[in-house]
Amino acid sequence: MHSNQIDYIESKGFRIVGRYIYKRSETNNRSKVVGQLNDNNFFFHSENVAPFKAGVNFYDDSSITDNTFVQEHIKKIKENERNDFNVSFEEYINSTSVNSVFTKYITKKTHQFINKNFTNYFDIRGVLRGYMESSVCFPFFNYDNEFVTAQIIKYGTDGKRIKSDFSTNWYHAYKPIKKALNLKEKDKYSVPINCFFGENYLKESNNIVGIVEAPKTAVILKEIYPNIDWIATAGEQALFNKNLEVLKGKRVVLFPDAHSSKWVDFGKKEGLNVCEILNIESIEKGSDIADFIFEDSAEVFSDLHEYLFSLNAGYFDADINESLIELNFKVIKEESVYFTALPYRYEGENLLHQIDDSGNFRIDFDGKHFQLFTDKYAIRNAQIDWHKRDRKEGDVLKGFNKDGFVWHLQKSFRILKELNPDTDYKAIFGIALNKLNNESNFSFNEVYVKRILVPLWESYEVNLDNFNKYRDWKYKGSKQLTRTDFNKELNNDRFKRKLNMTLLAFQDVLKENRYIDIETDLGLNKFAKYRGFTQLFDLVKQWNKDVIGCSTVKTYFKKVEFFNKLDKCTEKLPPHISSTYRVETILYSSYSFSEISEITGVTNRATVKDFLTFQKDRDTETLVMQEVEYLLGVIKDINPIRSIIRGKEGKKDTVRIYDFRYIEPANEWVSLYKNRGNWFNVKEEDSVPIFLPKEKLLLEKEKTTEKVYSDILSWNIEYLNYLDSLKQERSKSKVIRLLDCQVRSSSKDWYFPDEKLSLKLVNF
Repeated sequence: MHSNQIDYIESKGFRIVGRYIYKRSETNNRSKVVGQLNDNNFFFHSENVAPFKAGVNFYDDSSITDNTFVQEHIKKIKENERNDFNVSFEEYINSTSVNSVFTKYITKKTHQFINKNFTNYFDIRGVLRGYMESSVCFPFFNYDNEFVTAQIIKYGTDGKRIKSDFSTNWYHAYKPIKKALNLKEKDKYSVPINCFFGENYLKESNNIVGIVEAPKTAVILKEIYPNIDWIATAGEQALFNKNLEVLKGKRVVLFPDAHSSKWVDFGKKEGLNVCEILNIESIEKGSDIADFIFEDSAEVFSDLHEYLFSLNAGYFDADINESLIELNFKVIKEESVYFTALPYRYEGENLLHQIDDSGNFRIDFDGKHFQLFTDKYAIRNAQIDWHKRDRKEGDVLKGFNKDGFVWHLQKSFRILKELNPDTDYKAIFGIALNKLNNESNFSFNEVYVKRILVPLWESYEVNLDNFNKYRDWKYKGSKQLTRTDFNKELNNDRFKRKLNMTLLAFQDVLKENRYIDIETDLGLNKFAKYRGFTQLFDLVKQWNKDVIGCSTVKTYFKKVEFFNKLDKCTEKLPPHISSTYRVETILYSSYSFSEISEITGVTNRATVKDFLTFQKDRDTETLVMQEVEYLLGVIKDINPIRSIIRGKEGKKDTVRIYDFRYIEPANEWVSLYKNRGNWFNVKEEDSVPIFLPKEKLLLEKEKTTEKVYSDILSWNIEYLNYLDSLKQERSKSKVIRLLDCQVRSSSKDWYFPDEKLSLKLVNF
């Protein structure tokens, strides 16, 4: 073998080891033997080894002239080679099995995804026996529907190709099949495969044609999008050897594997459309669209199905109506106000928007506005906050982009359908689309959503658990809060839950009448003092100092050790101390201070005196216990107090809870109701004013920073304005309906001397 031949082979990306020619696989990065060197020539085991000419596998010494190119291609003469392979479709059926591992896989996936049985458009079969048993046969039929041969490939139960040296073969070369056909096993049949897999569908069809590399991909896509004529090449390089005349006059789209430039270049050269959806950085080279067709979590899932659905519906670039097949999504403004679109009623019936499994979880804390659970429960909600900003661009929070918008549209539609299957959910969704397009931050093409996306979502099933959110809280109120107030009240109840747990632990340890360690006993670290728990730190400090007599845990353990050693003294040998020194109520008179020091190891006279004479402060003990019990009783009405923490240079300010206080709930409506008879027919000097003068109320409202108090003042002012108008109207003897002063929950009617007025109670 001449060195120039070896140099030439290695320059093409091959590796020579001894007499064997190795090539590295692009898919799994493993090297395998693809050919062999002889004394004066070399050959490849396959006739399709890039970059050498397809259909040729043998090269002799005269083939290389200047170490840069091959001048001649000589086909190696194989022993017992034949080219008369001719098998009918019936013989193909009889020599194979109806089942294969891949058939079972695609049957299951088809039923899960689109809720229909496997159709088997391509007559795929299984291998009956041999080392390829249960592998799948992909039959090739030419344009005239004549059986040519079949590609045999071994797949696992997950639908993935099994990577091994013996996972691929051909129907005409597989010995057990030749035996079943009564052919000589030694005969080597040469079958040129110039047709596409699925080419027989092209003859009498006007459908759009989709060309993929793998027959597996064509089988899967045909099940989901049957109005497209899917054909496969059975290899990237094989595309260039096919008879393209069968595509003449047809609308053709190439679907190359990810990051494959050869098909893109070929498509441009031949004037064919090329789908490059997979050419994004996150997708591995060599992946094909079948890898993502069932993966609804994949980044390209939505774009891929939208494009395929439009092709399946007959929309092609040459006839595309831009107003129909483009979403034209735009962000026209940036508002953070809470915005929903689905109606709450339709044709007089209430609509369901939400479902959850919170009933399976225990409520950990029942707060003022929220129920807080021990664990997170699953919730599905068709109602979307379309102005929610949960996407970051740098350090800036942004609203939905196109992908997020489409994903949430699908979520809203599918959950609406799930919860209201007996309604005209498409019409209801149409109402939401119209509101979104006219009132939200976004504009988009409603026609595209209705004609492309909605039918697409209807055509296949997804696991609705993908749309679940997981929460450990549930809002109890009916009042719609702003996002800021909502988060504030939720954080308030979360704080109160933690405070409640801490107080319960505090209460338990108080019963043990011992020193309290703030960290180990109450679960609070040193920073908690500045995060709202200052009062508890003060109570603990007061308890330890005045009730236990120890300011530190070190002193406490020293004191415990001190008295444990004294307890070892007997009645006959008690410690001797003066009458002023006490241990509880027991007087010792036998041991001197030096003897006590020797027994206990405490040598400081003042420390010994403190230990023996200390008496707990009963008032402090009662005060601390009562305070803990009191806070537990009013926990729901405790109001966290916040402060602004100035951020460092370049950093944002933060708001943090630093303390809390109890605010008695406002029940102004009770007082109003009790004094309703005094509103008109009493002497001014005898009446007790229910409201301050309007001027004082306005001044008070300007000064206050408390939202609850400010809301009460606002309602008082509004009501005074109403009373003024009512007084004027009474002089005209007209019956007046109360204005929209909305007041909280009393089904009782309010009566005035001359007229009956219905008043809804304000939610204070």
